Amino acid sequence: MKILLNSGVMTYINLLFFLSLLFSLFASILGFIFFIFFTITFLCIYGTVYLFRYEDRIINNGDLVSPSDGNVINIINMEILPDIITNYKDYNNYTCVVIKSSFNNTYFKHAPCGGVIQEIKILPPKTIDKKSNFTHSSYKTYIIIEILNNKKENVFLIMEVIFADQNHNCYYLYVEKDMEVVKGQLLICLHFYSKLFLLFPTQVLQVQNNQSLLYKETCIV
Repeated sequence: MKILLNSGVMTYINLLFFLSLLFSLFASILGFIFFIFFTITFLCIYGTVYLFRYEDRIINNGDLVSPSDGNVINIINMEILPDIITNYKDYNNYTCVVIKSSFNNTYFKHAPCGGVIQEIKILPPKTIDKKSNFTHSSYKTYIIIEILNNKKENVFLIMEVIFADQNHNCYYLYVEKDMEVVKGQLLICLHFYSKLFLLFPTQVLQVQNNQSLLYKETCIV
C-alpha cells in the first residue's frame, strides 16, 4: 500500500472518491438509478487499486533480470544504438529486447542490474527523429533511464508511454541521476500502458521471442 500511496496514482483515486460521494448524494435523493452509478465508481476505485498493487519478489541471481512483467515481442542485435540515445560512442555489440507489458502488474519497472543512474531523459511527443528505430508518434512520451552497471557497462531502459497531457504527468520516478541502485530496485511507476526497450551489451541470452517475463525473477542474460 505504501508503494501505491507515493506512486502518483492517488490523484486518480481521489477524483474517483469524490465522484463516488457525489453519486452517493444523488443516490440518496433520486434512488436506484444513481446507486448504479455509485457502484460503478466504487468498482473503478477497486480496479485502480488492484491494477497498481505491488508484489515484492525474490531477485534472480542472473547478471540481468527482467525489469517488468510482460512478453518478449522482439530481440534485435544492433550495430548502433537507436538515435533516441545521444552522446554515447561505443555503439557496437548491443542487443535490444523489446517487452510488451502484460495487463497484470504493468506499471512498475525495476533495475535489471545494480549500478549508478547515469542519466534520466524525458522525450516529449514530436521530438523524435522520423528516421529513428522507434515509432514516431505524436501521442507517445519516451522515458530513458541509463544505468552504469557494476561491470562499467551502460544499460538502457527506454519506456514508450502513452501521452497523458502537456505536462507529461504519466509517470512517477523513484530514482534520480547519480543515485546508486541495486538489482531489482523499483525505478519508476508508469500510469498508462507502455512498451519497454531494454538495451545492453550483447551476452548469452536466456530469453527468446514470445517468452513471458516476471520482474526480478526472469533472467535475461
